[in-house]
Amino acid sequence: LDLNYTKVLPLALKFYEAQRAAGPFPTVTWRKPAALDDGKDVGRDLSKGWFDAGDHVKFNLPMAYSATMLNWGIIAFKDSYIKVGKLDYAKDQVKYALDYFLNAYNEGEKPNDPADDIVYYQVGDPGADHAFWGPPELMTMKRPTYSCDAQNRCSEVAAEMAAALASGSIVFQDDPTYASLLLDKAKKLYNFAQTYEGNNGYSAANGYYTSFSGYNDELAWGAIWLYLATGDNSYLEKAKYYVAKAADALRWTQSWDNVSNGVKLLLAKITQEQSYKDAIESNFNFWFNDITYTKGGLAFLDRWGSLRYASTEAFMALLYAKDLQDQNLRDKLISFAKSQIDYILGKNPRESSYVVGFGPNYPINPHHRASHNSKTNDINSPVNNEFLLEGALVGGPKSADDFDYADDRRDYVANEVATDYNAGFTGALAGLISIFDQNVTK
Repeated sequence: LDLNYTKVLPLALKFYEAQRAAGPFPTVTWRKPAALDDGKDVGRDLSKGWFDAGDHVKFNLPMAYSATMLNWGIIAFKDSYIKVGKLDYAKDQVKYALDYFLNAYNEGEKPNDPADDIVYYQVGDPGADHAFWGPPELMTMKRPTYSCDAQNRCSEVAAEMAAALASGSIVFQDDPTYASLLLDKAKKLYNFAQTYEGNNGYSAANGYYTSFSGYNDELAWGAIWLYLATGDNSYLEKAKYYVAKAADALRWTQSWDNVSNGVKLLLAKITQEQSYKDAIESNFNFWFNDITYTKGGLAFLDRWGSLRYASTEAFMALLYAKDLQDQNLRDKLISFAKSQIDYILGKNPRESSYVVGFGPNYPINPHHRASHNSKTNDINSPVNNEFLLEGALVGGPKSADDFDYADDRRDYVANEVATDYNAGFTGALAGLISIFDQNVTK
């Protein structure tokens, strides 16, 4: 069984190229430019950005979460990206989302006054989008742009976009002009999110990416990344203030809806305060001891995208293990992370990989319109996906039974792929390459 993570990391990044809307597609040659008129209904160019999953909606909340998590992996485990020769490629993938966020934020006539700001937080009507089954270049439905402002508020998505831009400014430090643009917009977006607290304007994603945990966690997350980007202590204080108010996720993992664990992990590292260490370590203890494990060793949190949760927690474990003095805990974190990623890559009772295009018996029919390429608006035809969606992590087992999985495109619980699924997974691969100092092999 090939468990060389240096082979998987480039593929996991390649998934993001396949999710691009307008292109270009330098290595995913089967994708065609699509949705080129996005944003024209509001006079903006919103043609960039990622399609969310197996569909073609641009949902900014999971997109910005995914971009921030990718940035975090690039910042923490940069050596791994350099080692596999993919640092520029990784930055290129995340830049595609960051450029979209820059265009999805309108500062209005008064650049330093958030009162006239507009955030375009979604492109595409999920109902109309999901009613069509075919590649994106064949879409004919209207793709409306949805926005929020000082009256119709959206603190959650605005603060998450601020986190993506602020973390991006760290990733792009070697391009000072671009980095300062990202940071300037991040500060203004954050100010908008904080000045007009509320979420009543975030309605178009309801039922798809509903805000369950509220916006305090995102206000903390945006603040902590702004602190890391600027060193300004006022942002650190904001992070502490909002994370104390945020919904708890200590018996869950970092996710598009709740990023409080990420804030607590960063606060533990930055402040070295025991309360933050205790909090994040209680989350790891939940994953070590209290969660259900399958016979094959998968830590099973929830049926919808079970491998997304396990791989994201693996990434969190490796981030915490980095520079950790407590050797015993460090070893536990690393062995947990390795066990979950190895499970995904084929070390499981099905003797099957869950990453398209890698390892033994990998899935070939993810729930993904573009790679299926039906010309007849039919999820069943052709029988197999026409194109290989390389590097995509599928949802995985639907229960704590290792065999509760079938490679069936119609089953979106087990076979959906998404930008947030690959985000933590990509970071975990980079972390393992770094910690085990794996050599690149062909």
